[in-house]
Amino acid sequence: MPSTGVILSILAILVALFLIREHFVLWSSSRQRSKLWVQFKPDDPLMIAAAEKARTLLPLFDTLREKYPRYSSLALGPIREDGDTTPALVRRKVDDGYIVCRAENRKDGTAVETGEEFLVKTEDIVDWIVYESEKKDRIYGGYTLRAVVEIAERDGFFVPAPARRQFEKFIDA
Repeated sequence: MPSTGVILSILAILVALFLIREHFVLWSSSRQRSKLWVQFKPDDPLMIAAAEKARTLLPLFDTLREKYPRYSSLALGPIREDGDTTPALVRRKVDDGYIVCRAENRKDGTAVETGEEFLVKTEDIVDWIVYESEKKDRIYGGYTLRAVVEIAERDGFFVPAPARRQFEKFIDA
């Protein structure tokens, strides 16, 4: 018969393995859940309504763009399931839409011009955003971004604190 010390050691190892397993399961599910909060279906009614609101409020975008030209851009569809769109810098407004230049986001969040100018029609626009300053402390537009947070809350997903703080910077128009 094994000694009491051996039995206690085996029990301690089993408990430790159980706790490690439980910790891994919780950690894994929390990582997955924090990644999932931005997943949605592009045809979700809240996303469709957000894109329509952005198109309806393009006159406001034009006004704000004149006031804050360095901090404004359009988002072109289609909206993908990860929430990405194609950001575009507006060069000028024309009768048929906007002349824009494609941009891409760098890891530091700044946009860099990467393409030639082209015409964007209103129906291609899914969102717009205007920051009052470089600090990005007051944000106009961003209706699809707001919809992502609403969808996450509606569907019971955890919204990370940085996203919540960003969401609170939006100004209703």
